[in-house]
Amino acid sequence: ELGIVGLTLLVALFLVPFSAVRRARGTPLTASLTGAVAAFLAQAAFDWIWDVSALTLAVLACVVALTSADPRDRADP
Repeated sequence: ELGIVGLTLLVALFLVPFSAVRRARGTPLTASLTGAVAAFLAQAAFDWIWDVSALTLAVLACVVALTSADPRDRADP
């Protein structure tokens, strides 16, 4: 509805968590968080699931955890 500006903002919003994956690859929850965000985005593209507030907040929490993950915080085995 917002044209090229809206599309640009939407693509930027989707690229932020996935660009953090490369940086946080060594943390234990990276795969789970990335999978949760990707599944939500795939489902939201075809259905109204983005309208469910609790699920959207949970995915936003996953995005925050993914973007704030630091591989230096993990403990060496």
